Amino acid sequence: MTEPRKPEFKDDQHLPEGDMPQAEARRPGRPREIQYTLDKKFTLLLPKDVHKALKVKSAELELPMTSMIIDAIKKTYGI
Repeated sequence: MTEPRKPEFKDDQHLPEGDMPQAEARRPGRPREIQYTLDKKFTLLLPKDVHKALKVKSAELELPMTSMIIDAIKKTYGI
């Protein structure tokens, strides 16, 4: 089910009272800033248990999963 569309307002329009836009709450566990410059896209299929463990560890450490994977690859292969 899709969410209902939110009304769009132009800069010169006033919002009706009580309809002030709310700042979107950040979802828990969402990625933080990634410290790398990302140039290439790479898709990786993981077993469900590995993905879940990586996701949990990412939330605990407050690090993006991408950064954790890049760090692991660099450490493992001495890049």
